[in-house]
Parts: sequence; structure tokens; C-alpha cells
Amino acid sequence: MLSEKIEKIKNMIFNDELTWSRQSGVPFILVAINETEQLYLFPKLEELQRDGEIQGYSVEIVNIEKLLYELLLKDENGDLSEIYEFEQEDFQEFHMEIQNTLLRLLYEWILQRAEQLGQSGRIIFTRVGSIAPHFRLIQLLSKLENKVEIPLCFFVPGTVTSNRFMMLDDIDISGSRAFYL
Repeated sequence: MLSEKIEKIKNMIFNDELTWSRQSGVPFILVAINETEQLYLFPKLEELQRDGEIQGYSVEIVNIEKLLYELLLKDENGDLSEIYEFEQEDFQEFHMEIQNTLLRLLYEWILQRAEQLGQSGRIIFTRVGSIAPHFRLIQLLSKLENKVEIPLCFFVPGTVTSNRFMMLDDIDISGSRAFYL
């Protein structure tokens, strides 16, 4: 099943037509993966990256959890102690502020990175389930609509049925116009 999804992704993102994105108007692909597929994901993504580079595409694989940590650390000048203290003092306010901060940092990074990669760029995100406690994936995708032109592919733990995409089998992310696999 994972191999079929990877082949479908290759067919969708390794061309300059991107006709599939014209249907929804956004170059986003959400790929549901289960626990077993997660075990084999990284080697398959490395293969996808090599194939893309052979065809002239710059494919970047991003662990979204690690990226968010690095972005937050940079935003806080390498010291997270104030964030830890803020969390202890007022968790409700902290939670709202960290949501906004992480969403902003990721959004800005994607815009900047997509521009740096140019039209031949492709960004693949893993560990997408890790954002669920902080903000909704739909929020990010909505902000990115009409802002990026290169394909963004998100590997999301969850299941897809004929009309619903359930992230972590709990959070409905069907409201996005993204292409689902």
C-alpha cells in the first residue's frame, strides 16, 4: 500500500503540469499512513527524493516536529527557559500564544523555503501528527492557499474514507481542498 502511494505521489509531483492541483487550486497532497507504513516511510521517501533529483527536481524531506523545535529555538535566541516559565505561570495563555507562534513560524518557513527552492522544488513533510496539540493542519493549509505554487506533501497518521480524512483517527481534516491519498 505504501509503495502504491509513493508511486502515485511521484506521478503527481514529478512533472511541471500539476494538473491535479488545478482541480482544487492548491498544490497540497495529504497522505494517510498507518503505523505499519510509518515503519517503512523513510526509506521510501529517500527513494522518492533520489528519483526526483534524477528528474531535475529539488525534493526536501522535512521532519515537521524537528523543524518546529528548531524554529522555536531560533525565535527564542537559543533559550527556551522563558517559554517553560510562561507555561508554568499561565497555561491557557501560553497554549494560545504557542499555537500562534508555531503556526506563524512554520508558515513563514514554508513560504521562504518554497521561494528558495523555486519551481523545481518539492517539499515532503513527515511527523505531521505532532502538530495536532499545537494547531490544526487545516489552519496552515488555509494560510498557504494561493501563496505557494510548488507541491507540498504531508504524511499524516490517520485514515481516509470516501469522504473524510481523519488525522490520528480523531481529528477531521476533510475541510481542506488538498488532494487526499
